[in-house]
Amino acid sequence: MYNNLLAEIARKRLTKQDIREKLNVSQSTFYSKLNGETSFTLDEAFLIYKSFFPEIDFLYLFERSEN
Repeated sequence: MYNNLLAEIARKRLTKQDIREKLNVSQSTFYSKLNGETSFTLDEAFLIYKSFFPEIDFLYLFERSEN
């Protein structure tokens, strides 16, 4: 699970749909990635980072937790 990414989405008052639409993936695919069931591709991670969180450390943002 990407707890830091989820926290930053909430801090910026973005919706998960905002991110999902930018990635152009289905809701189930996006939630599978957020929950750590599948991985974000490097291109997807950079797109999220550059589009929404350029001021935040990339490694912090995409640190995976076991939850």
